[in-house]
Amino acid sequence: MKKFKIALPGVLIAALLLISACNSAPSAITNNEPPITEPEIIEPVSPPEIEEPNAPLEPLPEPPDADWETQFDEWPDVIIDGVGVPGSSHRLIGEDDIFPNYVSLVPVAIALGADVYTIDSYPAQVTLEGLNGRIGFAIGSEDFEVDGETITLNLPALEVDGEIYVPILFFRDGCGADSAFFSGGEVHISTAAGDMQ
Repeated sequence: MKKFKIALPGVLIAALLLISACNSAPSAITNNEPPITEPEIIEPVSPPEIEEPNAPLEPLPEPPDADWETQFDEWPDVIIDGVGVPGSSHRLIGEDDIFPNYVSLVPVAIALGADVYTIDSYPAQVTLEGLNGRIGFAIGSEDFEVDGETITLNLPALEVDGEIYVPILFFRDGCGADSAFFSGGEVHISTAAGDMQ
């Protein structure tokens, strides 16, 4: 009996230690969800003010004074009796001249009251009705038939970028204008004292 009594307190101590160990050990069944926390409160932020779309940040500088070569860019290229011809243009073609020597035919001829006809051949044929009678010529030729007579200019009629160009003097020598010349960035044609009809 004495042996049993001595062993009983040892068993009790072992049982107590076992119970204590079970209480401190983590549970075999765990919850995988994170702990619940209070949500963070975010203060609303007002959007930044938006400027007018494409508004310049500062005023644009004034353009510099144009020189004589660029100041005529927005002006008509050909002036007839002081009136600009819309859609007209002039060109410098060749190496002998230093100023424009050609004028676009169709807008100028229409401004002068002529009808322009072209024949799609090789070389293309052009006829004008109403300028000093009937005028005809071929693209690439320096000869111009004016009311039955042939005059020869020092430059041929040309087609450039699909547009017909004639020498400036065509309007004086062929069409009967009083004068036709380049000056101040423009071609000036005067019909005041000429034979143009």
